[in-house]
Amino acid sequence: MLAVNKRIHVASIANALFVISLVLPASVWDDYPTDRFLFGFEILLKGWAGPLTGDFAWYANPIFLYVSCSLWRRKNIRARRFWAALLVVAATSVLVPGLHAYSWLLSQSQVVLVGAYVWGCSMLLAAIAAIALPRIPSRPTPRHGEA
Repeated sequence: MLAVNKRIHVASIANALFVISLVLPASVWDDYPTDRFLFGFEILLKGWAGPLTGDFAWYANPIFLYVSCSLWRRKNIRARRFWAALLVVAATSVLVPGLHAYSWLLSQSQVVLVGAYVWGCSMLLAAIAAIALPRIPSRPTPRHGEA
């Protein structure tokens, strides 16, 4: 039971960081003649165009939702190493400044701000919760014909 509580606590922190990242400024775009802040929720809404622009980091959001819902429902995560690897790759594309040139959304921004880094940390925490924390033991199910 203690392992389940640790998973819930890590998932709670990851979810809190994700929500905080939505309201923080994530980047500054060069919107001539003035620069404009782009908040996390705006990037979330623009991210649906990821495949058209060659930016696939946005698709970590549905993966994050699946992982965090599974943790909250106390379910084991199928293919957890695969999902965790995808979350780490998406977080790395935001957290490592040298990789910003490969992301259309981040390459358009002049400065990547704290909201993007908080988002990346929430993805890393979800990956840690999926991999590092112990699995939930499965309950024995009655065999066919048993009452």
